[in-house]
This record gives sequence, structure tokens and C-alpha cells, in this order.
Amino acid sequence: IRDDLVTGVQTCALPISVGLATHDLDGRGRQLVERVLRHAVGRDGVVAVRNTLGNCLNVTSGTSAPLMAVSARRANAEAWAVGLNGNIVHCTDLNNVNGNITCAPEMSGTTVNLYSVWADPIAPRVFAVGEGGLVLERTLRGWQQVAQGATFQALYSVTGTRDGPVMAVGNDGTVLTLSDGTWAARDVFRPLQWRA
Repeated sequence: IRDDLVTGVQTCALPISVGLATHDLDGRGRQLVERVLRHAVGRDGVVAVRNTLGNCLNVTSGTSAPLMAVSARRANAEAWAVGLNGNIVHCTDLNNVNGNITCAPEMSGTTVNLYSVWADPIAPRVFAVGEGGLVLERTLRGWQQVAQGATFQALYSVTGTRDGPVMAVGNDGTVLTLSDGTWAARDVFRPLQWRA
């Protein structure tokens, strides 16, 4: 976050990755409560949060490593950010309008670069992916490596559905899916094989 000296208006610094949780809906799709929470991460461990009042807050992350991605769990007003050298940061109290948002590093158990993170919006599931096919899952015992040997390709994105399948994608059309507790490589995209 920086203060613009010309206009005096507080603006958010340009992020590497932005996460957005827009609003809660009732059973008929009507908006109940406006809860715009924007989360941004970037180089030097920058974590920026736009709270429910629209204020952009710079939060100390506890790391100086570049953070590459962020994912929020709206139900608990918390978010996780991942980055280079295995850095993972957990932020809580994102709804706090007074700026009392807390971020702290979590032990990932790796020094591998992490490129993406996904937090299930309801269930207590969080996954992170990175170099060499690394997939981490946050459990009650901390971050655990899962999907060993499913791929050795770098994974650049992970997403899922509430209480449903999780998918990670990466180099050379690599697609991993988690279904019924098992990670498996899917042959969805196959690189072209050129012949002379």
C-alpha cells in the first residue's frame, strides 16, 4: 500500500495475485450481506487487504519472500498465501474493520517454490501446489505432502469445488485430480508429438 502524495488518496500497490470473495447469498440467490474482501500478495512478502469499509490495509506477513498466490475462506474470514522457497502465510480476522488483521508464516516442510493455493470456502481443506509436482494439504498436523509420484511436472494452479473434487494443472498439459481421497494424473491434454 502506498499513499499518493499528489492526491492524498490511499491506494493499493500493484499485486502479483488477487483473491476476491464477493458476497453471501441466501437460498434464493438474493444478496444478504455485502462483504467485499479483496486480498493481494506480491514481492517482498507484501499482503494487502481491502476490508469491508473499503480501506486498503498493508499487513505484515512475517516473510520477505515473494508471495505468488492467495486464497480466502470467507466463512472463517481467513486466507492463505504461498510463494517462493516454500513460504506459506496464514492471515486471520479479515473482517476486522479496525485493521487488526493477523498474518503469520506456517511451516510448509519444503523449500520448493509454491505457485498456487486454494482454500475450500466451507470445508476445512486447503491445498498448495508448486515445482516438481508438489501438492501440499493443510491438516490438523500442519502441511502434509500428498500426491507423491503422481507427476513431476511443475503445477501452477489449483482449484476445487465445495466439498468436491480438487484439480491441479501444470506443465505439458498436466492435470491432477483429487477424487474420493486419491490424487491421480488425468490424460486430458496431451502435448503434440511432431513427426518428420
